[in-house]
Amino acid sequence: MIKIESDLTVVVPTYNQSQYIEARIKSILNQTVVPASIIVIDDNSDRPYLGDFTNFDEIRNGDIDFNYIVNTERNGIATKTWLQGLSLVKSKYVWIAEGDDLSEPNFVENIFEKSKSFNLDFATCQSLILNESDSNIYKSIHKNLFPNINWAKDLICSYQIAQEKFLFMGNPIENVGSCIFKTSSVLQALNRSRNTSNLTCDWEVYLNFLPSDTFGYFPKFLNVFRDHSDSQRMKTTLSQTNDQITELTIHSILPKVSKYRGSNLAKQILINSVRNNPLVVDDRIKNFCADISKESELKDTLLLINDSSSYYSFQEKLFADNNDLFNNFYNFNYLIDLPLFSDTNLSIIKDVVKPSILFVFDVFNLNLVINQFPSTTYVLFFDESDVNFDHKLNFVSNLKIVGYVYIVFCGDSLEKIDNSFNNSSILQFARLNHDSDILSDFQFLELLNYLHGILLSDLNSRSS
Repeated sequence: MIKIESDLTVVVPTYNQSQYIEARIKSILNQTVVPASIIVIDDNSDRPYLGDFTNFDEIRNGDIDFNYIVNTERNGIATKTWLQGLSLVKSKYVWIAEGDDLSEPNFVENIFEKSKSFNLDFATCQSLILNESDSNIYKSIHKNLFPNINWAKDLICSYQIAQEKFLFMGNPIENVGSCIFKTSSVLQALNRSRNTSNLTCDWEVYLNFLPSDTFGYFPKFLNVFRDHSDSQRMKTTLSQTNDQITELTIHSILPKVSKYRGSNLAKQILINSVRNNPLVVDDRIKNFCADISKESELKDTLLLINDSSSYYSFQEKLFADNNDLFNNFYNFNYLIDLPLFSDTNLSIIKDVVKPSILFVFDVFNLNLVINQFPSTTYVLFFDESDVNFDHKLNFVSNLKIVGYVYIVFCGDSLEKIDNSFNNSSILQFARLNHDSDILSDFQFLELLNYLHGILLSDLNSRSS
């Protein structure tokens, strides 16, 4: 006998996801606590689901209320379909579970009970990422972009704090399927949203919860987000993404932060715009942030310059599951993660940030970084398994560097590293020998303690 929760409805929006929909419905019905009502809305798919939902015992026997709607005209924007589904929900709580994703069997039991216990308007958890072929699943590292929150611990706070701490800077919610909402709260947020962007519409809804609402985050990995070539984010070009984030920032973020005049918040928003918009930062955002935060600057900031040529494999291995350790190893106000950047955008960052440490993976652009930040502390990473390993060694060894530089090396060719930098202008050299093939098993705390010691020593010597 299944346990049915009468106070919870699940809305399943779907478009051209017929190959995934049975697995999604099965993951809902296999919950240890099953929502009393399921509403599936097909947004006029080109490839609609042609199966029979009554093949599921719970639906055939009428144990739950099941409603399957096929739109004759497309909404086109995901949140419009959310709104359509919410208009049919009669329960106090709602779970919006997109048709191409999955959930761990105890998702509802955990997150719904937390919602009730703490009277939460918005409750969410961590996400696992499943690849298109269902052959590999891994933990999301998206929340690592927001290190002023310890994502390894429960977080329960007012929604105003959630906005100030992360939602104004970016959207750490990988997927709406990780969330359970109070129906009335998410409905008013949807009604306050423009629902016009196909990529950032969910973030806009999250921004429009009331400051008096209550937010809860719980670090268990209970949601499964499917990453596939037919998803909206994969179909959206970089230019389109930049335009949508810019418009969201101007229309839904800047009006809300004007009251924080003189704080670091505006500059953090500007940095986020640089990170999300490597092509160009809109003058309206730059001028607003410059006006509102003239007296403030971001100190003790970690700047992470990524290396797109390595597909982030080395960075992911280092930072993926160790955000709590990473937070504690140094007091960073904000992490700036630049997957793509230009000299212009680095110049924008230089005007608002006084970084303590720059972690640089993209050493081929190190000269651009040095031009903007000539005297900070650099930590350069070299991974022997990188196909550009030799070229990177040669490039960096010939640079004229005047700041404090440390090299962290993972591999076996220590002699090659020594020979490359014996006669270079690098002032400090540190190496960490570790076999790249088993880097995923590396004790990250060892690395952080090692770096913490040498960097703290430098900072103390400079202040004395």
